[in-house]
Amino acid sequence: MDENQVYELFEDLLKQLIVSRPDNPLQFLLQKIKMNQVRRIFLLGAPGSCRQENLEALSEYFEWKRISTGKLLREHVQANGPHTNRITQCFNSFQFVDDEIVIELVEKEIQTYEKKAQSWIIQGFPRTRVQALSLQRMGIIPDKLINLNIRKHNSLARIKQNLVATSQDVYGDMADEIAERMFQEYEINMNSVCETFN
Repeated sequence: MDENQVYELFEDLLKQLIVSRPDNPLQFLLQKIKMNQVRRIFLLGAPGSCRQENLEALSEYFEWKRISTGKLLREHVQANGPHTNRITQCFNSFQFVDDEIVIELVEKEIQTYEKKAQSWIIQGFPRTRVQALSLQRMGIIPDKLINLNIRKHNSLARIKQNLVATSQDVYGDMADEIAERMFQEYEINMNSVCETFN
């Protein structure tokens, strides 16, 4: 039974039943069994943990649709969407973009794949407890939550490298301070995200 992933299938069906709370649970379960199994994979990790590279490799190997939160934000700015000014302000001050904006953009993308019953993998979401809780409101339960680990000094080096590459005004002690602040913010938020799913 393990070989055929029967336990995983029943666990997934039970999750969907609890979230959806259909009027006719038996009919709901039968309908879900007949459908293709949609996978919802969340890829997390500190800066420098090669999330984007892993996203691309996993999505290609398993033929999942891919969602990159950073890419969604950059595309929104390029399209001059309604949140362009705020996203740009957050980027320029090296802060997380507001939860409401990230949730809005990510939810739209997730719903596109959910409506088509397509499996997907997302990178960079959720980054905060508010974002993690928004999944419940969307009716989304992660099938897998992959948290890529990296040593702190490697992450700080990658953050500083990115800072210097994106801004000529950031270098030396200033780069060190911003990198340390960004890493601490990531750690605090990731601890609350993990608690949400435990």
